[in-house]
Amino acid sequence: MAAGVNGITRWLRLAPVFDLARLRADLDTALAWHWRAHYNDGAHRGGWTSIALRSASGAAADIDARDDAALRASPAPAAAALAERLELLLKG
Repeated sequence: MAAGVNGITRWLRLAPVFDLARLRADLDTALAWHWRAHYNDGAHRGGWTSIALRSASGAAADIDARDDAALRASPAPAAAALAERLELLLKG
């Protein structure tokens, strides 16, 4: 950890804990899904596809961003759990 100006923490080194075998199994599952073309086609020059690890509906194809929705895990539970833990760490 590094203290910055006025004692504010500038960065933290986190030691993520995850099950590598479960993440690899999730990757195999996710690679078999239909990846949707991303809706923000103005920010890239084609070829950007995505799936959701967490979404409002819990479906991997539900890639729409929603501020007001509670997020549910997609059918890749280990990856979704890791995404949730990282989000909680970032929120503090």
